[in-house]
Amino acid sequence: MSTNDFLARALASLQETVAVELHDDLRSSRQREFAACAGRVLARLQTGVAAAPALATQRLERWRQLTGGTPGATPSAPLDELLAHAAQAGRALQAAEAPTDGWFREAVSATRDYLDAYERALPKPGATATAGP
Repeated sequence: MSTNDFLARALASLQETVAVELHDDLRSSRQREFAACAGRVLARLQTGVAAAPALATQRLERWRQLTGGTPGATPSAPLDELLAHAAQAGRALQAAEAPTDGWFREAVSATRDYLDAYERALPKPGATATAGP
């Protein structure tokens, strides 16, 4: 089981514990409101953990084109590779020979595209979250 799978299952378990097992023990409306808020946070984290690797994988080719391949040794996860690309871009920006304006615009666009897709994949406010497997 990958770290990502383990984290998704742990978040699902926590969400179920808050929503089902602890709910009946909460006496005040404030405690129940806090538990509901915690459940929404856990649902958002769970969705992010599930969506992020697939979204990253879909966008890695663009980063590979911008940076001329995969930086260093091939990372084991798409998110790790995106972080490596970001670090490589940071080093390039600090180097004496800064990248061209066109390259920089493409890098920013590639990052924005990933973040926009990630945000669209997250549950909307008021959406009912479901526990994972």
